[in-house]
Amino acid sequence: MASSMPCLVLLLGMACLLQASLTTAADPPQRPPWELPESEMRARWSRWMTKYSKRYSGPEEREKRFQIFSQNVNSIGAFASQTTVNAVVGGFGPQTITTVTVGMNRFGDLNPSEVVAQFTGSNNTGFIPEAPTYLPNDDSRKPCCVDWRSQGAVTGVKFQGTCLSCWAFAAVAAIEGMNKIKTGELVSLSEQQLVDCDTRSSGCSGGRSDTAMGLV
Repeated sequence: MASSMPCLVLLLGMACLLQASLTTAADPPQRPPWELPESEMRARWSRWMTKYSKRYSGPEEREKRFQIFSQNVNSIGAFASQTTVNAVVGGFGPQTITTVTVGMNRFGDLNPSEVVAQFTGSNNTGFIPEAPTYLPNDDSRKPCCVDWRSQGAVTGVKFQGTCLSCWAFAAVAAIEGMNKIKTGELVSLSEQQLVDCDTRSSGCSGGRSDTAMGLV
């Protein structure tokens, strides 16, 4: 009896280890706090589709878009969980930003490459050779950055649709801001005029914001 006691203890120990390993393997991996359960994600997906009147060609395409939507929602949650974001602001070097707001919009079912392909049409290839260079005085004190929105120099958000006219929107936004700074009056200008009249660009097939500004 005494000789069998060590074997019994060893067997009990092995059984405990086996039970512990099985329990650990059965435990689901911890989900980050910003990741939603699938049921909640699908409910949010349904509300989002209704809000933006989304329709898809079939169940496979719908499920593909849901998976992309889920990834985007979780990415936003991960980003928003950070208390601060380190970024380079306005070319003035690293700054700590604590007021960044992120959220889901009409592009929530697109991945980054699809957004670039569908909504960016700039053909800018580099700096304008004849553009003057601004050299600030070394002894002048400049702010690290300027938020022109807070000074009323930025018009509301505009949606270009499926026309690859971001070059025209960029040019118009800059001109609107410069006009406000110069005259004190914020006027919403026409991107369509540049799309139609800038013959050096290609309308809804892409263009250059510098030639658009040159036309104005």
